[in-house]
Amino acid sequence: MPDGTHVLLGAGSRIEYPESFDGQPTREVRLTGMARFDVHHDKSQPFIVHADGVRAEVLGTVFDVRAYPNISHSVTLYSGKVRVRDDSGRHTVTLKPGQMATLGGRRDVKVAQADLTAMAGWTHGMFIFDNERLEDVMNDIGSWYNTSIVFTDRRAADTRVHISLPRTTSLSDVLRALNDMGVAKFTLAGNKVTVK
Repeated sequence: MPDGTHVLLGAGSRIEYPESFDGQPTREVRLTGMARFDVHHDKSQPFIVHADGVRAEVLGTVFDVRAYPNISHSVTLYSGKVRVRDDSGRHTVTLKPGQMATLGGRRDVKVAQADLTAMAGWTHGMFIFDNERLEDVMNDIGSWYNTSIVFTDRRAADTRVHISLPRTTSLSDVLRALNDMGVAKFTLAGNKVTVK
């Protein structure tokens, strides 16, 4: 980025920012999807990420923002300090390294310790899901393979999943591995995965 900040975008993600931050009181960007930010330190010009109801403000740090449509949004902090709030400003938390803030459907903010190895898996070409909801797992997989996901059994959506696979694995092999786990039945037809 023009200020020296490094950004790694996740699959199907998009970021918007000005050509230059010169003369601006803040460095503000808009994100759709998921990104890792390694922010260039500038105490006089805070760095702010806006992402579908999430606002993350930092001075200099490394963190992930996950804000794909239709799933819980999260901010995971690897180093430094970041303040996270919803767009209304009613719910605000300050994260310490190793913490993750999750914004739910009601936009309440929950803070928990994060498994940084699992959370950073995507930056190393891995799917790493450790006790995650199947719906969140499938939304991540759907984004990666540009595939729509449909749950015909809503109970399956809340099933917890533990799986680790390279992101180079074909979609059919990912679905085969999930089928073998017995958590649900997965079928692929064209560009659509059905979870039963």
